Amino acid sequence: MKQLRRRIGRTALAVVGVAALLATSACSMNVNKQSAAPSDGSLLVAADNGSPTFEKNFNPFSTSKRVATTYMYEPLEVTNTLDGTATPFLATGVTLPDAKTVVYDIRTGVKWSDGEAFTPADVLYTFNLVKATPALDTWGVWQHIQSLEVVGDTVVFHLLADDVPAAGIIDQQLIVPEHIWKDVADPVTWKNETPVATGPFVLDTFTANQYTLTKNAGYWQADKVAVDKLVLPAANSQLDVVKNGYDWAYAFMTDVEGTWVAADKQHNKYWFPPGGTVTLSPNLTKAPYNDVNFRQGLSLALDRGKIAKDAEQGYVEAAGQSGLLLPNQDAWLNKDLPDGGAVAQDETAALAAFAKAGYTQAGGKLVDSAGTQLSINILTANGYTDWLQGLQTVQTQARRHRHRREAQPAAAGRVHRGAQQG
Repeated sequence: MKQLRRRIGRTALAVVGVAALLATSACSMNVNKQSAAPSDGSLLVAADNGSPTFEKNFNPFSTSKRVATTYMYEPLEVTNTLDGTATPFLATGVTLPDAKTVVYDIRTGVKWSDGEAFTPADVLYTFNLVKATPALDTWGVWQHIQSLEVVGDTVVFHLLADDVPAAGIIDQQLIVPEHIWKDVADPVTWKNETPVATGPFVLDTFTANQYTLTKNAGYWQADKVAVDKLVLPAANSQLDVVKNGYDWAYAFMTDVEGTWVAADKQHNKYWFPPGGTVTLSPNLTKAPYNDVNFRQGLSLALDRGKIAKDAEQGYVEAAGQSGLLLPNQDAWLNKDLPDGGAVAQDETAALAAFAKAGYTQAGGKLVDSAGTQLSINILTANGYTDWLQGLQTVQTQARRHRHRREAQPAAAGRVHRGAQQG
């Protein structure tokens, strides 16, 4: 790290991804570059964490892929989560001639990083590959698509039903090259260690402790890429970010004003854009979570304000149940929704809901009809210190309702797979 710091220099950066736990507003701190870029055009980035080291996996369908996979592979359009607007990428535009049809005009003149031409056939192949291998369908696109076809320089999607929002899901599927992937025996387990993609960067070097990407000279909009190289170390602790001259970071930062800003008040900036909500996601196919009364009991037992305060140190407030990113998406909020979707803790109502689900208090415990104490196991991402702090608050609240909630830290990829696969 010392060598990197000398080479890159103490440039301005801004940190940090902040995720608030259990339906609290989530946000991130992005770089606000103030000083001149390093002379070699490199950017030291805290965006990908090893566990503790890196596995070389650039499979764009994998839930445990390296973060920089999305710096190489592109979708048809990129959606801005802050305001919902879509920017054309591998498509130049999209039209809906009717509510069951989506037509993408595919960009011409694009090349894969190995020099092969990108064509509408690659789009067709990608979506058919996902259909043939359901484990790859992490976006759930085939829950909306009946079929698709290439017509000239367009790809036409025929939907299962009137489904205007489907375009926003199809947009986000990363596209892979047919000439590479057609020979892959198992696209689910393949690590894709030598990625061929259309995006702004290509893989340069890779070790278990650090990897680098370099600018794709043949990128279709290379003139918009200001950085020549990205350097991504596996170790990105809060101390690393503050001390080692990072240019950009996405991670939680304790006391951001007292640590990050205080380290270099002239250059160190941060920003909290609302990036999403972090929620409890029960498996609705399994008891007792398939019982709406049980889920209401869980919801009413939570003091979301306390969870948000403890987990995020006052950076964010508790979110409502609308799923909207407020205040950015306030225009979409149904004004008839009580309290904007916020759910206040109500212990009496929580116990009443649990009782409807068959759980009552006995001997100082919340038990089912057989007298077994309710116990909930929560899978969370290892190393996400704010999430773990939030879970500790959840556990404290659970004890007041005489049931147990156990936190089970795991690699982030495992958490994502668990959410998708139940």
